[in-house]
Order: sequence, then structure tokens, then C-alpha cells
Amino acid sequence: LVNICMRGHKIKYDYICNLLDKGENGCLGFLTKGFDGKPYLRKDEAKFLIGMIGLNELVKIITGFELHEKEEALIKGLEIISYLYLTINTYAKYYNLQVMLEETPAEGLSLRAALLDLKQFEEAKNYVRGNIETGEVYYTNSIHLAYNANVDILTRIEKQSKFAPMIKAGAIIHNWFGESEPNWQSLKKLYKTTLENTNAVQTADSPDFTVCKDCHKTFKGLKDKCIYCGSENIYNTTRITGYFSQISGWTKSKLAELRDRIRVDISGNRTSIGIGSDKILFFSKPNCPKCDDLKRILKEKNIELEQVDTETYQGLALSCYYNVDELPCLMKVNESQVISKISGVGSYLKWLKDNR
Repeated sequence: LVNICMRGHKIKYDYICNLLDKGENGCLGFLTKGFDGKPYLRKDEAKFLIGMIGLNELVKIITGFELHEKEEALIKGLEIISYLYLTINTYAKYYNLQVMLEETPAEGLSLRAALLDLKQFEEAKNYVRGNIETGEVYYTNSIHLAYNANVDILTRIEKQSKFAPMIKAGAIIHNWFGESEPNWQSLKKLYKTTLENTNAVQTADSPDFTVCKDCHKTFKGLKDKCIYCGSENIYNTTRITGYFSQISGWTKSKLAELRDRIRVDISGNRTSIGIGSDKILFFSKPNCPKCDDLKRILKEKNIELEQVDTETYQGLALSCYYNVDELPCLMKVNESQVISKISGVGSYLKWLKDNR
């Protein structure tokens, strides 16, 4: 399937390059030269995207749990995206293209894919979301947690951000605020925690609005009539994906998603996490001199650790799960919690003495 996508990108690239090679007299002549003397459309800088939808439902099919319900389900999701990421990189080298994963908006595809699966597979009714009887069905967008997942905002940001290192075309995490108005202190704490403790590259605060066409006032929330003049001549607007729009123009799938969205309580407590046993993981990769030096030292000291190769899809998934950003890395963990770690400079043997 990935190869089919890559072949399509290659055919498109070659076709456009052929048109650009015709110069100013070709049908794309206006793209061949800019004010700086360089082409507007530069072949050597062309980038291509491959997106995904429904990871949450796929993980449920495989594990029986959604991404937010069990840590092993989240890790399985990371393994799937890691495999896709590494496979795309392999084909990108073969076709000599720059290709990245993206979180596709899927404003139409989430509905179409769900309807096709319901038509062809009886068991699909156990996994698609929304209302099957009315046809308002959808798959969860890209790698997002279910929109009705009962988790606090920081847990949602933390879990979804673990995919960000592999989604190079941009990953967004939505904070559905509804009609609430968090104070600036709470927002500051949220942003600071997100910046310092997660791999999130972009979060979007998304309130809901109602606009009155008669008195021309705007107010928070999705209402049936104006709270100021009582008019029913109103329209509702909120974020559909990366932008705000009137919900009257949304597809059935996006309307179903809107009903499922749990609005954020920014003052809520963190979701509780189970306690397991401590273990130490050694993250490394082949052809890494520092990693090889540490392996040699550990072998000389007869120290055996659970090794994680970050160039395998399972290892890459685990490194994203624990937010590993430098190799080699020794990390003491307890289920999803990082207790202590060392990477880059420092005494690894002293760290092991203190943490084993």
C-alpha cells in the first residue's frame, strides 16, 4: 500500500518536472522564474505527504482497547506508526523523493472510509464511531485519541504528542474549550507543562461560538437562539480541523464528531496511572560510536540491561513513548512513568549505581 502511494507521488513528480523543463513557454511557465531569479516551484525542494486516519479504531481491532484505555494499546499504536514511518523512509530513498507523514484533515475521507467498511465488513459496526442508523459515522482523525475519551487535557496532550517525532509535516492537538473561559494562570500552567514535559509541536485552543444575524453579537457556546435578543436567526461556528467554519456546512461525519467532543476542564485532575515494577532500558542504535562505547563498558563490567534498538519499528515506538531525544540513553521507568534517565554527557556507571 505504501509503495502504491509512493509510485503515485513519483509519477506526479516526474510529470510536473517534465512540464517545468519546458521553461517559460510551457503551461507552467509562470512558475519557472520568480522575482529573485529562482523558480517559484523548485524541483529539488519538492515534498510529498502521506496521511492516515483511524489509528484509534485499528488499535481497538488488534488489542481490544482504544489508545487512551490501556498503555499497551498506546504502544501498539506507536509501533504501527513507527513501522509506517520507517517504511516510507525506505521507499523515499528508493524513489529519491522527500516524503513525510501528516495528520490528514480527512473532512470527507473519515465518512467515506467508514461507510465503505460498513458496506463490505459486517464487523465494522463494532468499530466505526457515530450513529450507524442515520449514516453519521466516522473514523477518528489520524493518530488522535477518541473525541469522547474521558481523559484530562494534559493526558490527551501527553499521549498524542508521543507521535509527533514521526509526523514531520505537522501534528496538532486540539483543546476543545467549548464555552469555558480559563483564566490566564491556568492557561500559562498548561502551556508551560506542555512545552517542558511533552513532544507537542502545536496545540490549538478551540472555543465554540454562536453569531446572531439580527443583533450582530457573538457569544460563547453552540446555542439555538441569541442570548441577547432571543432571535433564532443565528449560526454556530467552531473549529472543524485547522480552521473555524459554520457547522451548517459540515459533513455528517464531522457533525457526529462534534457531538462526541468532550469539552476541556482545564482545572481537572490528571488521569490516574497504575503502578508496576521498575526496570532500566538502554536505548541505542547501530553505527553510533557513543552507543558502541557504552555497550563495551557495560560488557566489561558484566552489566546486562534490556536494550532497545531505535532503528527498529518497535524500538522507535518505545523511544517515542518515553520521549527519548538523545542517544545513548539509560532510563529507569515504571510502566508509563520515567523515574530517572541519563543521556549525552555524564557518568553512566554512577547513574546505574544510583538507580539499579
